Amino acid sequence: MSPDLDQTAELDKSTDAHSIHHVNFPITDPARTEEWYGKVFGMKRIIPRGRSGSANAPQIQALLLTHGNFDLHFSPISDLDPKIHYHFAIEVEDFQAFLGHLDKLGVPYDEPYTRPQNNSSTTTIHDPDGHHVEITHHAGRDW
Repeated sequence: MSPDLDQTAELDKSTDAHSIHHVNFPITDPARTEEWYGKVFGMKRIIPRGRSGSANAPQIQALLLTHGNFDLHFSPISDLDPKIHYHFAIEVEDFQAFLGHLDKLGVPYDEPYTRPQNNSSTTTIHDPDGHHVEITHHAGRDW
């Protein structure tokens, strides 16, 4: 860590990070990815309209999906390196209801378990490109 950064320094609210807006993952088939994330998470495609103030901005090649309170971006590539592990977690409102949703869709998931350090429930599913999508729920968390 840089000696200029004091780990104990308090950030005022104007400089405090709020949340992650989106992440970007590589995919091999945009149509398949859009269908899967729509079916599993109810995500909808965002159609980019260009960049404000930049007449010469490049065309956006990524698949942009939104759930309303979070976005996922995907960049099409020809081949994924199977040695690279891609992973992210999505918090759900009701863990058991979401497992029932996965069951109805026929989406397999790993054996659910509870983390003792924070009493959160979790399992993992895999998207069409093999990305590990962790499903998690923190009961009683005041967001």
